[in-house]
Amino acid sequence: MKEGIHPNYMESVITCSSCNSEVHTHATVPTIRVDLCSNCHPFYTGKQRIVDTAGRVDRFNQRRIAGEKAQKEMKTAARKREQEAGPATPSIPAPVAAESVQADVNGDVNGAEVAPADAATSSAS
Repeated sequence: MKEGIHPNYMESVITCSSCNSEVHTHATVPTIRVDLCSNCHPFYTGKQRIVDTAGRVDRFNQRRIAGEKAQKEMKTAARKREQEAGPATPSIPAPVAAESVQADVNGDVNGAEVAPADAATSSAS
């Protein structure tokens, strides 16, 4: 082995932040900190546990509950407005019978002579 190129190999302590367990081993650094270890990891323990260091899960759950509550309030307010307004009646005009208004090629409507708009204004002057 070449001298001076390899790191120092020393005794090291690995510490878990969740359960504070320690494992003594050898490494190139004296201490190693980990978030989860085999003593507290859900895969090894079979228990589901939420590791939340910054309160993010709680904040998410609070926002979710507030959003659901707001949606429920909006739905009840919309139902209340609908009940107060009564049933909506469509304002669809009655259909016009095809025989009632028919214009032929000469501009007659149902046989009556219809004067063009510019002819009516020119005769008045």
